Parts: sequence; C-alpha cells; structure tokens
Amino acid sequence: MAPWWRRVTAGLTVAVLAGAVAWLFTPAGGAWREAALAVLGGGREPDAERIQAISQSLAAATPEELERAEKNVRAVHERMNQIAGWGHLSLLRDRQSPAWDAVREVLEGDALRFLRDVAPRLTPASVGRDLQAFAKALEEGYARRDADRVRVAHRIVHDLDYFVFNHETVPGGDRHYWGATITLEGEDALAQEVLGPAGEAGTPAGGRP
Repeated sequence: MAPWWRRVTAGLTVAVLAGAVAWLFTPAGGAWREAALAVLGGGREPDAERIQAISQSLAAATPEELERAEKNVRAVHERMNQIAGWGHLSLLRDRQSPAWDAVREVLEGDALRFLRDVAPRLTPASVGRDLQAFAKALEEGYARRDADRVRVAHRIVHDLDYFVFNHETVPGGDRHYWGATITLEGEDALAQEVLGPAGEAGTPAGGRP
C-alpha cells in the first residue's frame, strides 16, 4: 500500500487537473482557449507588394460607393470582434446561447445588406467574392449553430478590413494575418474553401486585377 502522502499527492493532482479542465469550459477559460488557438494558428505576414497593388486598384462604381463599402466593412468587422474575437467565440459553443442573436443581427443588418449589393461592382472582382464568402460562412454558421464557421467568417472580414479596405487597427484589435482572402491568397484562402472549387461563378480563384 502506498504511503499516505503519496495517496494525498495523487488525489490533489487529480483534483487540480479536473479543476483545470472544468475551468477551460467557463467563459474565462474559453477566452483563454480561443486566444491560445489563435496564437498557434498564426505568425504569417501578408505580401506587402500585393497589398499595395490591391490598394491602388481597389474601386467601386463610384468613389462614394467605395467609401461606403470601406465604412461598412469596418463596422461589420468591429461587430464580429464582439461576437467571435477576444475569446467571445466560446459563447457560441452553446447552440442555445443568446449570443447567436448577435450573429442574426449582423446577417439581417443594413451594413451586410449593402456589402452584398456592392460586391459585384467592386474591383478587383476577388474582393467581391471575399465578401460573398464572408456572408456565406456567417449564414452557414448561424444555420448550423457552428461556432467554427463563424470564426472563418470573422477571419475573412478581419483580413479584408486590415489588409484590403482600411489598413487601420480597430480599437483593442490586433494585426494578426489569417491568409483568409482570395484577393491576397488565391485558391488557398479560407474564402475559396467557403465558396467551393476554384472557378465557380465564372471568376478565377485568384481574382488578380
């Protein structure tokens, strides 16, 4: 029979491990878990020349329409940060969570409605496809109550905002690059995975200007 102190140590170890696992599923633990996963998934840098080329070619039907698109991408990104950033995504792991109401509000909001409308008129065409991919991923996430699909949508609009449209960091945000857009990554992007096989809808995967 093991000495009493070994039994006590073993019991304490089990209790600590059980407590740590339970904590991971609390809101605070979920926030830590999502942040850790984000760090593990990153570290890449976007192609600076590609970003510059896109910035110079980015256009809509009118300058006013492009400016409105920029503002709406920024507004949607900020809202998605509140839904899926900074550890908030853990709330969506519960399919019955009221946090899903916020996802529905983005889907039904004026900002996304405008972005859907303007997408076909944006140049390069890949930018519009990225916006379509964002909307599709968010719709799928909401319909399936799939938090991971919402995370994909968040990463697409994050990269669009920081590296295609606005380039400025939102308050409390970060400059992490996900490689999520067709515009900057071509057919290897998360957005292309959302839309399906390259070349669907008559647009080349890379969408090069």
